[in-house]
Amino acid sequence: MKKILTGLKPTGEGLHLGNYFGAFKPFLDLAKGNIAYMFLADYHSLTSVHNKENLKKFKKRMLIEYFSLFPEDSNIVVYEQIKSYKYK
Repeated sequence: MKKILTGLKPTGEGLHLGNYFGAFKPFLDLAKGNIAYMFLADYHSLTSVHNKENLKKFKKRMLIEYFSLFPEDSNIVVYEQIKSYKYK
C-alpha cells in the first residue's frame, strides 16, 4: 500500500469540470487501495483571496463539494492553518 498526498487551494466559487477531471478524479483513482490524504491549503490561498468572509465561504463550499465525492469509508481530517490570520 502506498501513501498518496495532495492539497487543494480554496480560491474560487467551487468545483468545476476542470478541477474534477484534472485533479480530483485522478486523486480518487490513485487512492483506491492506498492510504490517501487530502488537505485544504488555506494559507496558500492568501495570494489570491484577501477577504476573510470570501475565504470562509470558499473553504466551506470546497469541503462540502469535495468530501461529498469521497467514498463512505474515507477518513477526513480538516486542519486550518490560518485561524488567527488578520484578514483585510
